[in-house]
Amino acid sequence: VGGAGERILEKALRDVLPSDMFKSQYNLSPGPVDFVIKFKDYIVPVDSKLSLENFNKMLSSQDENQHRSFWKTFVMDVKRRIDETAKYILPAEGTTDFALMYVASESVYYEAFVKDKHFGEDNVLLDYALKRRVYPTSPQTIYPYLMTLLEGMKALKIEENAKEILGKVSGLRNDFERFRTIYNIIMDHINNARKKHDGEAQGAITKLD
Repeated sequence: VGGAGERILEKALRDVLPSDMFKSQYNLSPGPVDFVIKFKDYIVPVDSKLSLENFNKMLSSQDENQHRSFWKTFVMDVKRRIDETAKYILPAEGTTDFALMYVASESVYYEAFVKDKHFGEDNVLLDYALKRRVYPTSPQTIYPYLMTLLEGMKALKIEENAKEILGKVSGLRNDFERFRTIYNIIMDHINNARKKHDGEAQGAITKLD
């Protein structure tokens, strides 16, 4: 799964950035990070992380107590992935003071970072990530970060102010609550469309019977 996630991430990087603006398996003192984006005198660490085992168990569980238990274990899994990404934040080695954590599954990303409540309790994973200065992204949400960096790199040809542009990338997290609302609406529409389609398909099968 990790290899597949890295391939999807690499495709997103290639879709947006020039090939000389990013590098894979970049060596930092803790070890190689999946990718770095080279931005003027800085490098932005980007690591692909995906925790599926307990997530899948949670989805397939029919018992609410088990469902809750698997969710709590999944939270611990994601926190470990956040900590693993945070270790690449090393300004002394030329990195930015934040890193991007790429989650290759939109459904995992949604449950972990967008859905604001689980079992009536606030979802703490986004706050945990931001406190560690790790910005979670997904196959869809990584594009605003990449576009901001690309536009910033073009702007540097006119104005040498890399810190200000990197600040804009960091500032994308401030829009997350607004994004969360939009994302929830989109997911509701997708789920409603799927239910409608499933219902129509079932009706068609019944008629055939």
